[in-house]
Amino acid sequence: MQERAFLVVSPHFDDAALSCGHWLTRHPRAVVATVCSGKPGVGVPPCSWDAGSGFRSADDAANGRRAEDEAAMSVVGAQQRLLGFLDVEYRLAIGRQHEDPVIRGSFERLLAASIGNLIDDLSPEQCLAPLGLHHTDHVATGRATRTALWDRPGCQAIAYADLPYAITFPRTVTQKLEEIRAEGWRIAECPMPLPSSVDPKRQMVSCYGSQLRLLRRSRRKWRAALRLGAERFWQLTPEG
Repeated sequence: MQERAFLVVSPHFDDAALSCGHWLTRHPRAVVATVCSGKPGVGVPPCSWDAGSGFRSADDAANGRRAEDEAAMSVVGAQQRLLGFLDVEYRLAIGRQHEDPVIRGSFERLLAASIGNLIDDLSPEQCLAPLGLHHTDHVATGRATRTALWDRPGCQAIAYADLPYAITFPRTVTQKLEEIRAEGWRIAECPMPLPSSVDPKRQMVSCYGSQLRLLRRSRRKWRAALRLGAERFWQLTPEG
């Protein structure tokens, strides 16, 4: 019998490593699908975050961050999948340029369909998705993945705490769990076995050199995300 896959949906490059790095250490060959992994196109300037990370163009940032992510995934033997959507800054900028604003609902519908197709293709045993804290792309990724999972009971739905947002804004975790419960999900926290060392996750995170330039502004927060026990997970089951 073919071994079933494990799928982690990551809003951006580095989110899976920061939020699920210890989990990935214990689940080699998991598939990590990054939502915001597309190329904005030649001539598009970098958004403020990518400029602060040292990139000269939007495509330069996409190429550089893809390479960083590939190196990080190789540490734990995870498979990199690129869903090809753009970060919210680029979605809005390109939408304004073409007089076709990208509204939240249409993006989430397209994303839910893409994630649903991936789940159908992989038939994973579990699909891990962010709670969806603080950042627009995280919120959309969490909602879209839950939408895709609602009608796919054969795949166990697991929500993970977005790190370091869950550390920076701890009250948002409780608020988000209440929102998810209101969507019709039963929620049960599920402790995960811990690896024996933080070293693999530390090595993964160190691959994202461009992002660490900016994350060092909140050094204590992202270092706290590396600690054993920092990662939190909840099993989600549709009511009824």
